[in-house]
Amino acid sequence: MVAPHLTRALPLIGPLLLPLAAASALQALRLWRAQRDGRAIAARTQPYEQRHPQPRRRVLLVGDSTGLGVGAGPELSIAGRLARDWPDAEVHNACRSGASLADVESQLPPDGPPYDLLLLHAGCNDILRGHSLSRIEAQACGLLPRLVRRARQTVWLGPPNLGLAPVFVPPFSWWLSSRTQRACERFRRSAQCFGVRYLNFYAGRRDDIFSADPQRYFARDRIHPSAATYGHCYEQLKRSLVDDLGRSRP
Repeated sequence: MVAPHLTRALPLIGPLLLPLAAASALQALRLWRAQRDGRAIAARTQPYEQRHPQPRRRVLLVGDSTGLGVGAGPELSIAGRLARDWPDAEVHNACRSGASLADVESQLPPDGPPYDLLLLHAGCNDILRGHSLSRIEAQACGLLPRLVRRARQTVWLGPPNLGLAPVFVPPFSWWLSSRTQRACERFRRSAQCFGVRYLNFYAGRRDDIFSADPQRYFARDRIHPSAATYGHCYEQLKRSLVDDLGRSRP
């Protein structure tokens, strides 16, 4: 038997459940399409690497698909742009599509001379897969000391506001934006504790340049970055590195 107060509430609850059910169905369809298109894009993307017989500097990239340049192609990835601007550098790219923080340590090459620069592309998959924030922070705090020991300088390129990617619809986009913000705060705090430079690309809707022009800044799957996004992030990275690595061009 349904309690009288619940019976009276049904006419109010019904109109709320219908939009939520419709949003859930739409979100499921969009995610299915994004996964299909994302897999196709990732399958065509190879890690950009650069070998040099006598490199002036050595760079290592570890992390997820954003380190590969999925959505743009190898030459327009962070690694490709860096190699173009620093042709005297050796660039080793160990990133793998789908990698989370827990996967990064296995990407590290055998012990050897320290790299001049290590770029970490990680965190997006942990957020999207619903890993608890405490778990995410613990994994970051376990990983970062290992990375710091492998390079003279370590830079973490943090996630953008994932909830603003065109693939997500309210109310799921609202939840994901909040979750991304809280995760990025923990990433930044962890990086600061271990002397890692954290580049923050999270912004609210009012200040987020990527969602302001989704046709330009998102790939066909509506979640991976486009070439324009990688270009923007690379410029932020380059400005932070010029004093440390110098310029190879006049």
